[in-house]
Amino acid sequence: MNLLESKVIQTEFESEIFIDTVSNIKILDIKLPDSVSHEYKLLIGLDFIRLRDNKNYGTKTGCFGLKIDRDLRTVSLYEPENQSIFAVKNTKEKAAALELIEYILTASPSFKESKFNFINQLKKKDVTCEKEIREVKEKMTLLEQLDHILHGQITADLKGNLIH
Repeated sequence: MNLLESKVIQTEFESEIFIDTVSNIKILDIKLPDSVSHEYKLLIGLDFIRLRDNKNYGTKTGCFGLKIDRDLRTVSLYEPENQSIFAVKNTKEKAAALELIEYILTASPSFKESKFNFINQLKKKDVTCEKEIREVKEKMTLLEQLDHILHGQITADLKGNLIH
């Protein structure tokens, strides 16, 4: 039998079920430091099955973001403007979402595979100038070092740095 890892966020109105498969975890965007923002921004989307009154209400995507300083030493969690995993949730439900994020970043084999797939997409990207080559290499380096960057910071720093 092949059992899948799943997590449930029980909200006031419905159950949001996350099944830990590669198809349910997407690296949506990576922004590099520039003159305006001096940090990397990584946007991650998670697909959930929605159940209300034991009926399937389809799927939804909840997103969260990571800000990583230019030196790759400090990580903080941020709430994106659109499709936030924290949207319309009370304190208890937000704590459950944080627990899910901690799992994704530290223990999910599917997230590791998603990073690997994204790196392979970057390698295949058709780049035409030196600036694009540098950007692709920088994004690949960030993803390759993400586990090392996150090690030891999840419990202490990310939960405390959530922007409400």
